[in-house]
Amino acid sequence: MKRTALLLFILIAQALPLSSYAATSIAPGKISEDTVWSGEVAVDGPLTVEEGATLTIAPGSKISFGGDGRLEIIGGLSAKGEDDSPILLFPAEEGVRWKGIKVSGEKAFLSFKGVTASGYEDFTITGINGEIVDSRFEGGVIGVRFMMKGLSLFSGNIVENMERSGVEVSLGASPLIQSNTFKNCGEAAIYKGQNAFPLIQGNLITGTKRGIFLVGDTAPVFDNIISGGDIGIGISQATGDMVVAHNVIKGAGKAILCTQFSSPLIESNIIKENKVGIECYQSSSPLISHNRLENNQTALQCNQLCEPEVVNNRFNKNKLAIFLEASSYARISGNDLSENSLVIKLGDMMSSDWEKRASSKPRRSRQARNQGLVSKGREIPQEFDDDTPEQSSVAAGGNWWGEAATAILNDLGASAQNPLIEDGYDTPVKSYPGWDGEFKLDKVIYAPWLKEPPAGLGPLEKGTTKWEKRVIGRLEERGFTRKGAPGAP
Repeated sequence: MKRTALLLFILIAQALPLSSYAATSIAPGKISEDTVWSGEVAVDGPLTVEEGATLTIAPGSKISFGGDGRLEIIGGLSAKGEDDSPILLFPAEEGVRWKGIKVSGEKAFLSFKGVTASGYEDFTITGINGEIVDSRFEGGVIGVRFMMKGLSLFSGNIVENMERSGVEVSLGASPLIQSNTFKNCGEAAIYKGQNAFPLIQGNLITGTKRGIFLVGDTAPVFDNIISGGDIGIGISQATGDMVVAHNVIKGAGKAILCTQFSSPLIESNIIKENKVGIECYQSSSPLISHNRLENNQTALQCNQLCEPEVVNNRFNKNKLAIFLEASSYARISGNDLSENSLVIKLGDMMSSDWEKRASSKPRRSRQARNQGLVSKGREIPQEFDDDTPEQSSVAAGGNWWGEAATAILNDLGASAQNPLIEDGYDTPVKSYPGWDGEFKLDKVIYAPWLKEPPAGLGPLEKGTTKWEKRVIGRLEERGFTRKGAPGAP
């Protein structure tokens, strides 16, 4: 009988996970002095590390959290795993998320390295200069959220399978988000809200609805590789100080989207194999220069009173290079427009004749739209020029059209219908439901054209521009260097 009971005990013990009988259980409460966790630890409820105390988690430790488990760090948290001894933070019960980690307070600090955190709700860093490096975050709601002032480092991490987002930055936070890998991160891999100033550099993003989404203010976004998704980089309500450069974006619905009066610098990006390469929408007028846009269905699309400056780019092998709609008078010069199936197409609403009447309607007023943004918290611009467009044509002179097209243009002359353009030459007038009469459609002025390809087109050499020198200087002041995206050649 005794032998049978002993065998039964051994069989039950082998069937149970080690933590079920070997873990040290930590009751909810407060840690008020320096404490070290090692081995297997079970946290059943909320736990606060008070100011002046530090919780240290030893390499190789396995920390399980019940559904109410949470770490609030007002003092310090030091969790440093090693390559062969990572630290694991995970839910005690499969399918039941634990609450996560919050680090805040004037004297709080965080050192987080070689840790895998899974199955939690969020990880919030508020107002401190923390360090999160070489770690893995998976199966949560929000990977890491940075709030309030702080110059935290988030580098070399893997963030995947998040329900809402990989990283969120808001309320004055200024983290360096560098050389991370984001996979399948819900709505956005990286989201920046109003009045936040992250530096986003050298990240790899795949399989996420919106790779990087930026609202307002400034945030250098460069050297990132983004693949797939609805939007590669989205920009809303941004000023001219926003820089999006040296990124590679492919296979997206829209590689770069500028909306709601956004006018960033879009420079030296490689944008290929997307449905739309760059879209300007709702009075967004960026400077688009030195990019390579190739094999996109539409390389550049502008809609609703957008006036981007488009210079020194390579538009090659796109089904349509440039599409303009609803009084979007892009200024197009000094570009390589060769090898595209169709170079420029004007939409049915490209009619300054119609716009002069339509702009008197409140729904068409740029000032009314801008005031709507101001009422939601946007500070600039407070006023916007609402004058009706005076031009009735799109300026596209000074571009290279390719040898074959140039020969045709030389033969046709400057006033003929260009076979690579669809505009008012094709359909001179149009009528619209709800509007009386017919309206003249705009035309594209493509003369004078270049006789040979211009030099210096496409992406600029890295490190040669003023904005790069300024931003790299900021990195070096903090002791960091520029890094490439994981897996980049």
